[in-house]
Amino acid sequence: MKGFTLFETVLVLIILSFILGFGFYYFNQLSQTNFIFEENLKITLNFVQITREKSLLGENNSTWGIGFINSSTGSYIQIVKDSSSNLYLQYDLPKNLIFVNPPSGYIFFEKFTGKTTGTNVGLKNKINNALKYICIPTSSSPFISPSSTCSRF
Repeated sequence: MKGFTLFETVLVLIILSFILGFGFYYFNQLSQTNFIFEENLKITLNFVQITREKSLLGENNSTWGIGFINSSTGSYIQIVKDSSSNLYLQYDLPKNLIFVNPPSGYIFFEKFTGKTTGTNVGLKNKINNALKYICIPTSSSPFISPSSTCSRF
């Protein structure tokens, strides 16, 4: 009679459990990476919206701007008031996220109108190369787009 011994069966089960264990671990890591990317994309969009709203309201009788900076120490967002030297807030992104084609300098929104030069900035996850764009239209609310063409649908 041919069949598998108890030893062979247990050995196969041990090998399968190791493979599944490592698979679940790496799947969990990838899920966390995607979650962090999506959350920081939303945070970046919120900072752009806050900056635009501060200009729309004319808060402190000032114009407000936002900068997207990649540096050797990491990427970060700066919200400034009136000029790039008047820092209001800085947010550091996690090390695995960078801006793609960030505008040079700061994007300033006009006081009371919120108008600006239309642009977009990409946020890229260096681990899995996920890339999405924050689109900043000339005179409407910013939004997230999967492509640099910034189509809403």
